[in-house]
Amino acid sequence: MKAFLDSDNIEEIDVNFITFCTDYDRSANLRNSLNEDITCLIGTTPFTHDFKPKSVAVLNHLRNGNYDDNSLWFVLDAYDVVVLNNNM
Repeated sequence: MKAFLDSDNIEEIDVNFITFCTDYDRSANLRNSLNEDITCLIGTTPFTHDFKPKSVAVLNHLRNGNYDDNSLWFVLDAYDVVVLNNNM
């Protein structure tokens, strides 16, 4: 997805969405709200309230990917979030 930083900025930036889940099917509402334009990292064990494993997985994915340094990433909850139309 592309966006502009502000109305005076003619440079487009990449806008990306990423989530982490242990049950891919439960993330369907989020994925559908973004027309599947989201990176879903899949974990193997359910999480407790310790967010460190999720944070480490997302950071490792971003560090190891070949992404533009000027891209914007939104880290979203996999099960409790939907993105509405005109989200830009």
